[in-house]
Amino acid sequence: MVDPIMSEHLSNLMLRLKTQLQLTGVVVTHDLDLMRKVADRVVVLYEGRAIYFGPVAELENSDHPHIQEFLAMDRV
Repeated sequence: MVDPIMSEHLSNLMLRLKTQLQLTGVVVTHDLDLMRKVADRVVVLYEGRAIYFGPVAELENSDHPHIQEFLAMDRV
């Protein structure tokens, strides 16, 4: 885990690498702000299985109860 300043620097670097160099990356995180900032697509795992795979923008529309619970906890 990194502090908020370093997190901001790292996310900006990931975004620059993605856009300027057209690189594909895999980021494993529970930080939804980071996910929203750098990801185009997201995979949500629950009990070792993918319960969502798709665009970040559509994640909020998932009707899966564990995804809705995770999103709700992020808002708290």
